[in-house]
Amino acid sequence: MAHAKHHRRHRGRKVSAWTLLAVALGLCVVAGADFAHQAHQTNNCFVSTPDPTGQSVSRRSAVDSEECRVAIPRRDAHFWKDGLAVLCAAALAIGAVLMLSHARQRTLRLVLAAEIAVIVRVVFYSLLWNFTPVH
Repeated sequence: MAHAKHHRRHRGRKVSAWTLLAVALGLCVVAGADFAHQAHQTNNCFVSTPDPTGQSVSRRSAVDSEECRVAIPRRDAHFWKDGLAVLCAAALAIGAVLMLSHARQRTLRLVLAAEIAVIVRVVFYSLLWNFTPVH
């Protein structure tokens, strides 16, 4: 009887890990789609101009219009959130893979502690960057 309970608990853990992995993948897809959408929306706010030095083919410069002055900062904020979403998705995926792996408990704890440290650092810097005025 004890073996059956252990097997059910292990199977439930496996299902939750696969679910977590699917959520992480979905979050990556949504963030990538939003990134592409925001880039496409502001594509008209940039024009290619020839480089006067002749070192490169062209430079992209922003169009000076009221619509673009509003759209570009909004796009940049979306890009930042998309990047943060992908980092969170990567953390979820690493956690799911750890749940599915057959590594020793000591190795799992070490990787999990490192992952938590990286997540805390990313969140700290994202909050710091979000509240720093850009000139």
